[in-house]
Amino acid sequence: MLSFQTMEQVAQPATRVILDIDVYAQRVFGGGSPDLWFFLDRLREVKNAVFFSSVTERTLEAYE
Repeated sequence: MLSFQTMEQVAQPATRVILDIDVYAQRVFGGGSPDLWFFLDRLREVKNAVFFSSVTERTLEAYE
């Protein structure tokens, strides 16, 4: 499930967007399971895909 929160009013003449990207799933892993870390990496990949598909190159350059 993805959850998005968007705009709040600002006094400056600019558009501001807040992305609150929640990526989660319920799974059961054994203690010390390497599958846990694989699964967490996969969730991070999904989160990053959502984020980077939501911003432009110009926006990313502003944060370099």
